[in-house]
Amino acid sequence: MTFRLNNHTDPAYHLRPNKAVDRLILVDSARHLDRLYPFESSYYIGFGGPYLEDIKLFQGMFPRMRLISIEENEDKYKRQLFHKSSRNVALIHSTFSSYLDNDFPTGQRSIVWLDSTHMNRASIDEFVTVCKNVGENSLVRLTLPASLPQWARGFRLDRDGNPLPKYNTQFQTHSSTYLSPYLDLIPSGMQIQTRDMFFPDFFRLLQIFIRSAIEQAMPSYSLKRFLPIQTSIYSDGVPMISVTGIICINQTIDKIRKYFSRHFTYGHCDWCIPDIIDVPRLSTKERFFLDSKLPKHRPNGKTVGKILKYSIGDDEDDHIDKCSQYEKYFALYPYFERILP
Repeated sequence: MTFRLNNHTDPAYHLRPNKAVDRLILVDSARHLDRLYPFESSYYIGFGGPYLEDIKLFQGMFPRMRLISIEENEDKYKRQLFHKSSRNVALIHSTFSSYLDNDFPTGQRSIVWLDSTHMNRASIDEFVTVCKNVGENSLVRLTLPASLPQWARGFRLDRDGNPLPKYNTQFQTHSSTYLSPYLDLIPSGMQIQTRDMFFPDFFRLLQIFIRSAIEQAMPSYSLKRFLPIQTSIYSDGVPMISVTGIICINQTIDKIRKYFSRHFTYGHCDWCIPDIIDVPRLSTKERFFLDSKLPKHRPNGKTVGKILKYSIGDDEDDHIDKCSQYEKYFALYPYFERILP
């Protein structure tokens, strides 16, 4: 028997707390959009993963919705068949690009979540195609891994965030190669700075690429437009960025923007700096104790920070940051001890 150690650095897919919060933000945005324009028998299309987590959530919220999960990996597809819980769920063993070309319900109102495992130009282009093909008042999201390129992780930086002089030539060569597929997505007049290739500015650079691709395909004068409602960054071992928006027509965009600006707690109807999701690890007893004191109108960490008689951070600032995260996202924070797939 061969002995192998598990080399996973992140929790199982269905046990990632920040991912779970991000997933429930999408569900909450769908709930709000449903109040304006009921989804009824629309589509949900996504990559359900082995346990069909997102499929289960949307099935519970919209029982009549047609739910579609695309899976390329054969073994994951078989696990999905095992976890399938409704006749309304269609499991498709295919690449997404093939599905998009041949079977996508073009023109139909849908909720589409492209939760990609690769950060590349193809993923962005597929998302843009989805935005152009879905019906009006559809909800769309793109999630991409935002890990720094492998070559960027070995550079030592100075106090200003620039590679030390001895790395300059190597850095310029690698960065030029990395950026080449995205050159047409860099806005006119924008100069890519060295710090853009490192955290935290790297997240903003990816957001700019996604925004540029969408706006080139769907300019302000087009019949359908993309209204951003939320951008988040998080990590459960791998940094991720999620961009969520609504496909509107000119007659409805102001109504939707006004509603979401007033009622949607977790987003902004513009291309603002991405929200950070980094919920603290708390025991169930701690959470029950804190939840009785929440919610707060303006989460700033001070309420939870004062209630706790001890620190949950590495220092005072980290403690307040973690408390602020809990104040903001406590209603979406799952209890994994009580939920099994």
